[in-house]
Amino acid sequence: MPDTFESFMQQERERLSKAREEAQGRLKAAQEALAALDQEERAIEAYERVKQGTRGGQRAASAPGQPVTAPAMTLGDHALAP
Repeated sequence: MPDTFESFMQQERERLSKAREEAQGRLKAAQEALAALDQEERAIEAYERVKQGTRGGQRAASAPGQPVTAPAMTLGDHALAP
C-alpha cells in the first residue's frame, strides 16, 4: 500500500504544479494586457495634451507655426524620453 499512496501523492503534486503554472501564465497574460491598456491610455492623454497645445497643463513653449513636440511621459518620478 505505501507504493499506492506514494504514487497518489506524486500525482497530486504534479496536478497542483501544473495548475499553478497555468494560473501563473494567466496572471502574466492579464498583467501584460493591463500594461498595454495603461500605455494606450497614456498615449491618448499625451495626444490630447499636444492637440490642445499644452504640456502638463501649461502652454507649450513653441513659436507660432512650429510643431509642438509630444511631452515626456512619466512613470512615477522617472521621466521616459519621448
